[in-house]
Amino acid sequence: MMRRIGLQPEALQFTEFPNEELALSAVREGLGLHLESAALVADDIAAGHLVQICEVRHESLGFYAVFPPGPVSAAAQAFVAWLKAEL
Repeated sequence: MMRRIGLQPEALQFTEFPNEELALSAVREGLGLHLESAALVADDIAAGHLVQICEVRHESLGFYAVFPPGPVSAAAQAFVAWLKAEL
């Protein structure tokens, strides 16, 4: 599925964090893209610390994909496209 939208899964780097706050701290420092509940990123988005690059809606989910301010990489855009296609 990821290859169909131009991603090479073996070339992507994924990091797992033990909790949401560490993951959000990494994104605030510009270390990548994070998928998070709207409630947990609303203040960061309002303050301009993070930007919403898409909203993912599913009957049981409500998440934002967030990224630090600035250009969104082609890889991040492709990942979000893949994620939306999967839901």
